[in-house]
Amino acid sequence: MVRRIFREYLSGIGFDAIARNLYNDDIPTPSQVACIKSASSKWNGSSVRCILENPHFIGNLVQGRTTTKSVTSTKRNTASNEDLIIIENTHEAIISKDEFNAVQQLISSRRRKRPAQSTHIFSNILICADCSHGMHFKKNRKGYICGSFNKHGIKACSSHIIREQNLKDIILSDIDFILTTISNKSFLDNISSNLNKESKSSKNKLDSIETKISKLTTRKNNALNKFIDDCISKDDYDNLVESINSELNELKSEKLLLESTMSTNLNSNLSSGMCYFKSIASNINDLTPDVVNRLIDKIEVSEDGTPRIYYRFSESSICLSDFINQTS
Repeated sequence: MVRRIFREYLSGIGFDAIARNLYNDDIPTPSQVACIKSASSKWNGSSVRCILENPHFIGNLVQGRTTTKSVTSTKRNTASNEDLIIIENTHEAIISKDEFNAVQQLISSRRRKRPAQSTHIFSNILICADCSHGMHFKKNRKGYICGSFNKHGIKACSSHIIREQNLKDIILSDIDFILTTISNKSFLDNISSNLNKESKSSKNKLDSIETKISKLTTRKNNALNKFIDDCISKDDYDNLVESINSELNELKSEKLLLESTMSTNLNSNLSSGMCYFKSIASNINDLTPDVVNRLIDKIEVSEDGTPRIYYRFSESSICLSDFINQTS
C-alpha cells in the first residue's frame, strides 16, 4: 500500500484523490491497522501526506519528529530538521531514496498559498440529513452537495444536491408566510408545543453525549496509566490519544451546539422570539449572509434535495415546514 501511494502521487494524483481511491478500494486506514477502537474507515489527505513524508520507508530510523511538554500533554510540536535524530539503514527499505526524494520535491513544488475561498451564503448552515456532514458549494452545479460525497465518493454518501437559487426561493416564501401568520394563535400554540418536544429531545441527546465523553475520558486516562506502566509503546499511546481527542472534540462541539440552541423557558421566549424574527425579516427583498445567519440555525438536506429549515426565534430554533403545510 505504501508503494501504491508513492506511485500514485508521482503519477500526478493528489493527496485527497489518493485517499478517496484507498477508501473506495476498502483499504484499511492506519488507525484500523493499529486496532484503535472507533477508528474511521475513511482515508484523509493528511494521512496520505504523512505517509509520503515519512523517512522510515527508506530504511532510516528518525526520532524526535514531534515533541510534547510532558507525558500528560496532548499538544505536539514539530521539530526542526536540525533537531531530528536520524540513524540510517536500520531496516529494510520499502521505497528507494531516489523515489522518496522525488516525492519530497514534488510536494514542495506543489505547495502554494491557497487563494481566499469565496464565501457562499449557506456554506456554514447546510447539513446532509443522512451523514451529518457539511455541504460543499459546487460552481458547476450552481448549488451544494454532501461534503462526504464530495470528498469520498458514492461509497460514503449520495450527492444530496440542492440548488442555491431554489433554496433562496423557499426561504423567502417561508419568511413571507411566517410574517403574515405571526399573530395566529393556533400557529403559535403548535410552535410552542414543538419547541417543548425539541427541548426534551435535545436533553436526551445531551445526556447521551455526556455519557460518551465520560467513557472516552476514562479510556484516555487508562491509556496514560498503561503508558506510564510500560504496557504500551509511545507510538501506540500517541495514536490512541489522537483518536480519542478527535472524537472528544467532535462530541464537545456537538454538546456546545445543543446547549446553545436549548431554551429553558420556551413559552415565555416565544413571544420575544417572534418579535426578534419580525425585526430582522421585515422588508427583506433578498437574502444576505448576515440575514441568513441571524434567521436560520441550520438546514438539513435529504437525499432527494428537500430541505428542512430550522428558523431562529431568539433563543430557540424549529423547523416550520410542517406548520406551514398544515396552516396553508
